[in-house]
Amino acid sequence: MPSRQAFRSSADALAGVAALKARKEVDPRRIGLLGISQGGWIAPLAATRSADVAFVVTLSGPAVSVGEEIEYSRLAGEDPGSVQGLSDAEIDRRMRSFRGPHGYDPAATLAALRAPSLWILGEKDRSIPLVHTVENLTRLKAERKPITTHVIPGVGHGLRSPAGGPPPDFWRTIEDWLADHSFIR
Repeated sequence: MPSRQAFRSSADALAGVAALKARKEVDPRRIGLLGISQGGWIAPLAATRSADVAFVVTLSGPAVSVGEEIEYSRLAGEDPGSVQGLSDAEIDRRMRSFRGPHGYDPAATLAALRAPSLWILGEKDRSIPLVHTVENLTRLKAERKPITTHVIPGVGHGLRSPAGGPPPDFWRTIEDWLADHSFIR
């Protein structure tokens, strides 16, 4: 069950959708939401609460529970005071046996999501459990949910290379996906 804060945040997003829908220059059939990081929980929740949301795009959004995201960040060394030096295999083993508090779990929300969604994820993300997020999204896609995932090699949670250098052009991926789904021309 989403928290009160998640419902409030999704209500804020839907207020933005309503404001856009009221504008004559906006095609109300092409209004979507973009969520970044924790917005990956909020944008799909908002989309399940209103047929006015035509699509959802998430950048580094988790498709796991809040508790799983927190535990992964702790194990992957992302947060101050977290565990250091665990291999990815050990982190995955511990995540698969995680039985701690889960908090909000987006599984029911994502199962109810009818709007097409695009999930842009970083291969080297140390904040969200990429493997588990992709597994959950792949399972839903197999159930005929309109989900597209795009994992960018070598980038972390901020969708930037840990070594620096130019950021990947994920905006082109979003633009192409929106065009493929006729949300833009």
